[in-house]
Amino acid sequence: MGEFLLLQGALSFAAFFFAGRFSGRFRWRLLVAGAVGMACAACLFLLPIRPWTIILYGCVTSATLPFFLVPLQGYVYDVMDEIAGHEVPSTTHIVVREWFENAGRIAGTILFILICRHQSPQAVRGLSFLSFGLGLVQLATVALVWQVERRVFRRRTGTFAASFREDEQSESAAKRRVRPTS
Repeated sequence: MGEFLLLQGALSFAAFFFAGRFSGRFRWRLLVAGAVGMACAACLFLLPIRPWTIILYGCVTSATLPFFLVPLQGYVYDVMDEIAGHEVPSTTHIVVREWFENAGRIAGTILFILICRHQSPQAVRGLSFLSFGLGLVQLATVALVWQVERRVFRRRTGTFAASFREDEQSESAAKRRVRPTS
């Protein structure tokens, strides 16, 4: 167990390092790569649950989750900065975001409890499908970020491939604030 946690920690550390390093320049690519990696990891729950599938899931998740989380946080704070008005402080946007995150956590926990109430072989299969479904949430998040970015920033109105080219040319508002002269 200790070796597994050490491996997960090392993968997560390296992934957070690279995600933080390249998030300003390749934000959209990293977000999509992280979401696809998490979806691939979720597909492992469709296989029979064995120790190696759990280990592989943990490794893939720890290696790809930072590539999803770091760019997503950048998008969230850039959108809050863009739409924040003088009458609505940024903390209001953060509180509303927390409401929805916690509502999702509560809904997932309630589903987990409902499935676990039935102690049968079908319950284990139900947990596998629940884990698979929750693993696909990141793909829905990418679709929502795509729509928000099109509406708020008026970017990426072209094709999916064109968005990757635009991603290389754009920088986040946070990076521009740090280096206002460039």
